[in-house]
Amino acid sequence: ASTGKALTVELNPGTSGAGKISVSSGATVVLDGVNDELGVNVKNGKVWENAGTVTMNGLSVIRIPNETSYASFSNLTGGVLNINSSSNWSFLSDSSVQGGILTNAGTVNVNGLVGGTTTAWEALFSNLAGGTLNVGAAKFLSMQNGGTLAGAVFIDTGGTLLLSEQHAGPVALTNTAFSGTGALNIGTGVTANFNGSSGTVGQLNVGGSANLQSGTLNVGSYSQPVGSSSFAGAGNLNVLSSFNHTGGSFTPTGNLSITQASGNLNFNETVSVASLNLTAATGTLATTGAATSSGAVTFTADDMNIAGAVNAPSATVTLRPATLARDTAIEASNSGGALSLQPSELQRVTANVLAVGRLDGTGNLSLTTPLTSGNVNAGTLRLLAGNNFISSSGADIGSVGTPFNHALELRANNNVQ
Repeated sequence: ASTGKALTVELNPGTSGAGKISVSSGATVVLDGVNDELGVNVKNGKVWENAGTVTMNGLSVIRIPNETSYASFSNLTGGVLNINSSSNWSFLSDSSVQGGILTNAGTVNVNGLVGGTTTAWEALFSNLAGGTLNVGAAKFLSMQNGGTLAGAVFIDTGGTLLLSEQHAGPVALTNTAFSGTGALNIGTGVTANFNGSSGTVGQLNVGGSANLQSGTLNVGSYSQPVGSSSFAGAGNLNVLSSFNHTGGSFTPTGNLSITQASGNLNFNETVSVASLNLTAATGTLATTGAATSSGAVTFTADDMNIAGAVNAPSATVTLRPATLARDTAIEASNSGGALSLQPSELQRVTANVLAVGRLDGTGNLSLTTPLTSGNVNAGTLRLLAGNNFISSSGADIGSVGTPFNHALELRANNNVQ
């Protein structure tokens, strides 16, 4: 169908036979609204099924309204739906409930958008377990009524999938396999429940509520600026390059790993997690909130400022430099040029084992200030040096009459001096 003027096509199959519109496997339908809107209305609660290829070009739109009941567009297994439409709304139903039914068990490509970059679906969308949703590079898809997002979701570089509204309860992201370097945005007022999710999202921007209930989600960058927003859940979150939480609550309970690829990592959270891994690859790691973990805790940075409590009473807490050749210094004040840790910072750590430094590097570990038993709240203090362990005169561990009431391990690949 092609038009140079506005045209509406109504599809209203009868009740004889299948009573539906069907595009068979191998067949192709092209909606080509060249200069004005080409609208296709699925009437009276009927169903349009696609097992072939449907391509929407120009100003084309498919309407699945509520007339006796909601109409539906079902992209079947093997079906391909190409949304190249430059219309702001490629699927429309009604503005209040937005209950027209759009399901995908095949492949949906939001790719061309000739003359524009943004399209929206005013419909209840479900990506089924075998379905694939592809959001193209630099394209923006606003999902006005997300139902279930299972299957595969690919968001290309510069692309965005916005969960902008919900009208049928929270969006269920169930066993969703994510890929691509684009952005997944959770809009204000939207709740997204992740169960069994896997793969990587380039950016996760939380303006509503994200519940990572199970599975592991890898995100390149994490942003949560909205005061009413929240992130929670027992699933595992790995932030690979950038973390920015300035609004709302952040209370994950699974395994949490955050890497700041450049600049400082300011971790101001009060969390209780299964394990915690914080890395500032090139800057300072600063903590102010109380972090509790039932498993291992690892802080990695060339400079640290530990102002918040770290509680892992049954596990190992490791404080180590990011650069393998960098020295570690336990000292009264920061002298520069090393990962500097003061006794007061060590005192804020409660652990089964407190490990300071690293054996897999080439740096020294120096002790230039006394360490008393009260400076350590760990069963074992483990001091690690890839090169030499150096203790200055007067920098005693414990003292006569005041024993060091902890196990002490000194490990160095070269000398203990």
